[in-house]
Amino acid sequence: MKYTYYLLLLSLFYGLGPASGTAQTAERKWQMGLGFGVLASVNSSDPLQVGPGAQAGLWFARRLHPHHALQLSLVYQEISGYPFRQVTAREAFYPNEYQQVIESNTLSGLSYLKTDLSWIYRWSKQSPWTFGLGVQVAYLTDWRAGQEELAYVINSTLKVTETSLGGGQTSAATRHIGNRFVSSDEFHRFDLGGQVHVTYRLTKGLRLRTGVCQGLREVLVGDLFADHQDYRVRYLSLGLQIRLH
Repeated sequence: MKYTYYLLLLSLFYGLGPASGTAQTAERKWQMGLGFGVLASVNSSDPLQVGPGAQAGLWFARRLHPHHALQLSLVYQEISGYPFRQVTAREAFYPNEYQQVIESNTLSGLSYLKTDLSWIYRWSKQSPWTFGLGVQVAYLTDWRAGQEELAYVINSTLKVTETSLGGGQTSAATRHIGNRFVSSDEFHRFDLGGQVHVTYRLTKGLRLRTGVCQGLREVLVGDLFADHQDYRVRYLSLGLQIRLH
């Protein structure tokens, strides 16, 4: 997340300077700037699960026509809020012992470096609104996931007397706690997707942007959890675009 804050400070320092508000800059065919925003990732629809996220990056635009442009972006994003699932692996019963092993699988977050190419349409030269439609290629750079195994045993120590078989004491102990981070083999590192976005010009050089992105490839290669889960990158975004040039 710290990279988002650094880019925000740079954008406020450079993007809102006097040069970004001149008429000459507005007519340039080539433009570049910074963008940052927050994400709401939809990780499951049944039941509905939404997780937070953030992104920041650079964008470059080439005006082809007063109403049309192409925009290329390089973005780093973090997506979190993925489900937590816990299953009981096995139980065992003995005359004086009970054993249980619980496995907990977690997938809490993903980090991507992505590039996208969008076609931008503006209704008129004076209109503050633009509409964008694009494709993207994303590479999974990091993930926050793990598997934890907890096993415990309950022993009953029986006391034998001359007249009866009486109750003794009960003890419980944790035999093993392990944590293994999920390897890269569990994930598809590359993802393709599509996006639709709308921007609104707040001031010269500053735009509000909102959009929807849908990844086409499943995040997991196999079944990381007990049953098959269809995890694909999909999120809503809201942020700012600041022109530097």
